Amino acid sequence: MNESITYALKVIPNDKEIPCHLSELKKDDLFYLVQASKKSELLIATDNAFQSDVNGQTIWSVPHEIHA
Repeated sequence: MNESITYALKVIPNDKEIPCHLSELKKDDLFYLVQASKKSELLIATDNAFQSDVNGQTIWSVPHEIHA
């Protein structure tokens, strides 16, 4: 089985980054998405994270856009 761990690095005051589960992200949070050890561009959540069920697995999604 080839699975990679996906998590977020939430940006908090003083530009510190803290690791968190995608479910913890809320609208207007700034974050980096980390997948397969690769960090995305800086993103902003456009809505709260939500979960869906895909083939019996819970999948977390965060509506977002690239932060300008």
